[in-house]
Amino acid sequence: MDITNICIIGNLTSDPTYAIRQTKNGMMAVCNFTVGVTQKTAAGEEQKMFFQCGIWGDDAKQAANLQRGTRVTVKGHMRLPSIWVDKEGETHVTQKISCSSVS
Repeated sequence: MDITNICIIGNLTSDPTYAIRQTKNGMMAVCNFTVGVTQKTAAGEEQKMFFQCGIWGDDAKQAANLQRGTRVTVKGHMRLPSIWVDKEGETHVTQKISCSSVS
């Protein structure tokens, strides 16, 4: 199985959520957050993308101290996206990243 590595630079859209979770290897810290990225298209229009990110262990404790609006660099690998349809019938894709580092 190929893993798609990714590195993004963007801003946190809200304060991270931090929790201690039970795993098969015992208790482990996890931090979840969303990063917003804006880029320009070839036509000069702004395109906004949002990535749901998660990081585990000691790095999760450090990421939990970040705040909304903080500019971050996230490295990790892409997970399968979630595709959903809102009440208006518009299709959305949620991109997810399992993080190896956040700075």
